[in-house]
Amino acid sequence: MDRGRWSRIGAAMGPGGLGALAVAGFLGLPVAAAPDFPLDDAWIHLDYARGLIREGTFSYNPGEPEAGFSSPLWVLAETPVLAVCDALGVSPVMPVKALSLAFGVLAAWALARWVGALGGGPLARGAAGWLLWSSPAWTFASLSGMEATLFATLILLALDRTTRCPGWGAGVLWALALWARPEAVVPGALALGWALWRHPRGPTLRMLLPPVAAGLVWAAWCLGVSGHPFPNTYAVKAFSGGGIGDSVAHLRRVFLAGEGPFRTALVALTALWGLRSVVREPARREPALVPMLAVLVSLGVVMDTHPLSPAVRFFHTRYLLPFLVPLLAFGALGAEDLARRLRSPGARWGLTAALALGVLAASWTGWRDQRQSYRGHCREVREAHTLPALAVKAMLPAGATVATEAAGSLRFHLPPDRQVLDLLGLNDHRIAWSAGDPEARSCYILGRRPDLLLIPESWRDRLDPGFDQQEVARWETGVWTSGDGTGIRRVVLFRATPRPQAWEYCRQRYGGSGAIGPAGPGEAR
Repeated sequence: MDRGRWSRIGAAMGPGGLGALAVAGFLGLPVAAAPDFPLDDAWIHLDYARGLIREGTFSYNPGEPEAGFSSPLWVLAETPVLAVCDALGVSPVMPVKALSLAFGVLAAWALARWVGALGGGPLARGAAGWLLWSSPAWTFASLSGMEATLFATLILLALDRTTRCPGWGAGVLWALALWARPEAVVPGALALGWALWRHPRGPTLRMLLPPVAAGLVWAAWCLGVSGHPFPNTYAVKAFSGGGIGDSVAHLRRVFLAGEGPFRTALVALTALWGLRSVVREPARREPALVPMLAVLVSLGVVMDTHPLSPAVRFFHTRYLLPFLVPLLAFGALGAEDLARRLRSPGARWGLTAALALGVLAASWTGWRDQRQSYRGHCREVREAHTLPALAVKAMLPAGATVATEAAGSLRFHLPPDRQVLDLLGLNDHRIAWSAGDPEARSCYILGRRPDLLLIPESWRDRLDPGFDQQEVARWETGVWTSGDGTGIRRVVLFRATPRPQAWEYCRQRYGGSGAIGPAGPGEAR
């Protein structure tokens, strides 16, 4: 078969058309148009984008810069989108989903480009887009309104640039990847180390400058805001799970189950064949294996340091997905190598069609599951976060404070003259970094004197020693973020009154000394 025919095959399997097919045909446009995000974290990024628009700084509550997010680049990408939505008076939900979808399409192109850097031809580049867009998890991520697709795109572009031409451009891409997710430091360090070992002088040395500068700038911001060189998420989430055991269980029970066992097996076997073909060619071996090892090491680090619960679905999968995407390059190379071994053009066409249809059929159960899961995620966020936020907006007076366990949609929908206290500490560094002194943290929360508490019903006993709680309203919804919709999530709104004995204890112990904040927990507002 001539080269033009192979090019047309690759074009027919291209990333853009497959992206539209996957989203429109399998998740379904009505599902994608759900009136909320599948994660409350998407609202948190928009909270900081709004802070940039209003004040020119990353602030959560107006006038209070915070380090409550770990993807400054995603906030920057969303900011012009939010500014346009605010000017038009429309919801940012669909535009932000469209932004993550755009990066999903760009990631497919970047994957195909990296496959080309590894020696793949037109068929391999086309197969890369097919393998990516047939992934149920990727279609979910591309409509999540989160940074996963942006991060995957930058990882792929950085690997490609490091493989082809290590230098200033590769350093800029690794710097942007670091601002997209801090986990980029692991593959970036390994890939840059390899490039410096192979080319120890000249442009390769300059490759170090952008990521080092980006890391120092972000660390300086966090240090100036919170007194620590890391985002608050590091204190709240990192190293707080069951370690590698739970993460492996999450990979098996959530990710691989969602992708489908037959799809997983088919892609894995094709990838192993592609790896075999690369290893057998000395010129391709090192440029392919070193980045692959960097990605695998990154997966191991993430699984060992992040709380990847076996019950939590996309929220945790998004940490793994950007590092799994580059491995699809070997599946694409394997598909092309298998096709090239057949002499008959008809046999090549047949094998190509069989692999494409096989992956498609094997993905069907996963797409069906992800369609239902995506719809359930969006409904849960709507019913457990956004609807309560709108209720609080109607009853919380100007200058008052609401304390909550879920702080994204609530902050976004409240007027700027209402304060939100994030009880998890993701958006309050005093809470985030006070894990070693829970009593001081409790007194700080008491000292903020929230007027309302918006918390899961299970948190009521946790806050009972400090607050008398008068129930005002409650909401119920199926649990999809950490289940299959069969569980029930109950969110309760309380009027909060500090208990006299707790208030007096905190006044006696901390007074106005500013033990964990700029104002002592015993001082009234």
